[in-house]
Amino acid sequence: MNDHNFIVIGIIGTLIFLSAFIALVVLMIVLRKKMNQHHHERQQLLLAVIRESERTLQQVSREVHDNIGQLASLHHMTVRRIEKTLDAHEREQLFESAYRISALIESNCSNLGYSLNGDYIKERGLSNMIQDDIEHIRAAGEINCHVDIVGDVRSLGSSAEVVIYRIAQEAIRNVIKHASATVLDTRLYYNDDDFELVIRDNGNGFDIEKIGETGGLGISNMKERAQVLQGKLKVASIQGVGSCIIVTIPYSSKDIMQGL
Repeated sequence: MNDHNFIVIGIIGTLIFLSAFIALVVLMIVLRKKMNQHHHERQQLLLAVIRESERTLQQVSREVHDNIGQLASLHHMTVRRIEKTLDAHEREQLFESAYRISALIESNCSNLGYSLNGDYIKERGLSNMIQDDIEHIRAAGEINCHVDIVGDVRSLGSSAEVVIYRIAQEAIRNVIKHASATVLDTRLYYNDDDFELVIRDNGNGFDIEKIGETGGLGISNMKERAQVLQGKLKVASIQGVGSCIIVTIPYSSKDIMQGL
């Protein structure tokens, strides 16, 4: 075998070695990419689980704060009214009201998951739920309450109505706990293009700028909820005169919530 053949064999061997080495490197790169991708997918899945858990906890927290918290405030107001009145008939009515509110608190605690789904609002409807809450406040006897419905009642979709109802609960609870109001007016406007909720009281009022800076009275939560429905929330207040909250939601919010 001459020198030329040795050179050819050497070149071929080298090419085979290089090809095998390159193939091994490529295989290692592919495997590393797959491992990194798998790790990334696991991280994304973990983050998704964490975000969902946080969302659920926030939802539970809001449910307890908005729904059960309001009922607890109503119960406290009713008991305080019982302590003040001397009329036997009125005391009996107030005791019945306090019992009904206690039963509602127990029911909401026992059926928190059901409440979170908003099925009860779907069954009762937004306008009926708000009227029910106002009736409980009226029964306590400390605040003169009015509810007006303007226009033909129509469904905004159960998911959107849950969000709007939470806004109403937050606003009404603020009146009960902080306003020292004697009058609470609630109006639901079913307009041609949008729905409008107006909650007005004659209470203490507050400094909007200071409240806005601290995020107090749950105003930031209410605004966030309105924005989810591509709506707007306006707050007006004069100290010593009262406050007014106006929520405007387009009917298209029904489609927005269905798409989430």
